[in-house]
Amino acid sequence: MCLVKENPYYGNKQFKQRQKTPQKNHSVTSYPPLSLDLPKPLFSPAKQPILSPLTVSSRSPSGRKSLSRQGISMPKVKTNRVKYPEGWELIEPTLRELQAKMREAENDPHDGKRKCEALWPIFKIAHQKSRYIYDLYYRRKEISKELYEFCLDQGYADKNLIAKWKKPGYERLCCLRCIQPRDHNFATTCVCRVPKHLREEKVIECVHCGCRGCASGD
Repeated sequence: MCLVKENPYYGNKQFKQRQKTPQKNHSVTSYPPLSLDLPKPLFSPAKQPILSPLTVSSRSPSGRKSLSRQGISMPKVKTNRVKYPEGWELIEPTLRELQAKMREAENDPHDGKRKCEALWPIFKIAHQKSRYIYDLYYRRKEISKELYEFCLDQGYADKNLIAKWKKPGYERLCCLRCIQPRDHNFATTCVCRVPKHLREEKVIECVHCGCRGCASGD
């Protein structure tokens, strides 16, 4: 005796067709593919110049012509070599000697000295270098203008101090700090700028550079 209950739709034709045809999954919705309208480039890749090592050679003269025709200029190579003007070999030994003295003064121990006294030798040597270049060009007329300007540009002389020496009353100025009112009391200049016949003390020393007198009349 069969206890399985028969399906009443087993012999139905529509039921058989439903079993043969796959059922669609209505839970997932299918959308048509999107078409994105992207903006067109301003310049097409075909119009841009393409340079490769195989087509253009920097060693061959033909490659250089093609680069110049396309409006491409090669950058200039900068070198660190300094072109010394004529007459430099005559003043170089003296300047090198003063530079060596400057290094010795900078490395000299400052034991037992005041803070301002440690800078006096450095100011003195800087003054000697500027005075040496100034005398060679303006007084002795032994160097050219090109060499004089070269020394100023390279820092072998203080151009601001030399500019003061060319003015009346400052021919023997020791340093620029001695004439700055903001560096002194009562907005005056240094005591070394006072002429000898007007000083109360005969022996003086500037606090900034150690000068003992740089007035023009002395």
